[in-house]
Amino acid sequence: VMAPAIRYAAEGFPLRGHLRRAIERQLPSIRKFPDLARVLLAKDEVLPEGERIRQPELAETLKAVAEQGAQVFYQGWIAQAIADTIKKEGGVLTLDDLKNYKPVWREPIIGNYRKRHVITMPPPSSGGIALIQMLNVLEGYQLHRIPHNSATYLHLLAETMKHAFADRAQYLGDPDFVPVPTEKLASKEYAAWIRGRISSVRTFSPRYYGLASFKPEQGGTTHFGVLDRFGDAVSCSLTINTQFGSKVLVPGTGVILNNEMDDFSIEPSAPNVYGLIGAEANSVQPKKRPLSSMTPTIILQDDRPALIVGASGGPRIISATLQTILNVLDFHLPLKKAIESARIHHQWIPDELAVEGKILPNTRKSLERIGHAVKEKGSLGVAQAILVERAKLHAEADPRKEEKASAER
Repeated sequence: VMAPAIRYAAEGFPLRGHLRRAIERQLPSIRKFPDLARVLLAKDEVLPEGERIRQPELAETLKAVAEQGAQVFYQGWIAQAIADTIKKEGGVLTLDDLKNYKPVWREPIIGNYRKRHVITMPPPSSGGIALIQMLNVLEGYQLHRIPHNSATYLHLLAETMKHAFADRAQYLGDPDFVPVPTEKLASKEYAAWIRGRISSVRTFSPRYYGLASFKPEQGGTTHFGVLDRFGDAVSCSLTINTQFGSKVLVPGTGVILNNEMDDFSIEPSAPNVYGLIGAEANSVQPKKRPLSSMTPTIILQDDRPALIVGASGGPRIISATLQTILNVLDFHLPLKKAIESARIHHQWIPDELAVEGKILPNTRKSLERIGHAVKEKGSLGVAQAILVERAKLHAEADPRKEEKASAER
């Protein structure tokens, strides 16, 4: 499993567009961290296009894990190197913390959308609940009768997103520490209530949205998907949060440490690097896992994988995954077009509707007349998907980033 990664780390890979642009953007920060700069820069400058980036120390680390298992990472020389580096940088993580770390296996969230099962990630990721909630809301509309990416359609998407992200901020966190109202947020009843609050002719201020006013009747990141010839499917997202994480590279290991602490709500209503806010449910506590936006998803039709999908891009993961699913299931776009189509994103706060450049000017003006603060953004998430259609596989990667997809049949 790890052999390809070991080979790329040892032999290197050519520096191309997206990664090179990321290094250029982060250049002032990277220069402050000599161990990371040693890998990514040459004489304190960005490597030329096509130059190979080699990570021999990371190759040795991956070899050790492949040969000795997880124990060497959490208790052996790799763990000691991580603990020493964090102490040197003024952090509080210790060798005992690494020894005592245990991954948690959780049951996925399973929803239904247009007679298909939607299997996705549970808390502490917010992505799965948000995705199911939004699909439940949108299932009540005949989306295929609305022109794709018209102002009417995009307004409906934006309002649905605002409700989901308002609930994300208020209620979601690590379920081992806080009660997460998963069943209520993912219920068809709540979705119907949201539909009743969506106006076709206007938008509202942020305080209008979310579960707080619901009174029911009693009763950013890497993603890849795999589907093998036996029908076994994997949808996997992983992240170190922002580009190059904390920028701290552990000497002798090639391991770059993440900056996932930013996914916690440091204080109520204080935005993180993505502009997301949170509440007490996502506050910092020892041994608590932060909220994320990862949304790896497998959709079944007749109990067989039909669509394996996910994305990277911080909170835009959620909206990119949603729109890719809708483009395939409701608008029946070919998978390539479903991924390439222009997207929008609204995360409730800041109260602005982000749109990609391909959204037509007249459409933007119509959205502004409804009351949306429209802001053009470069790219809104990077999606990957595999579609099974009439026993034929289609695999596509998002051209917004240099990605690659392949299918045997």
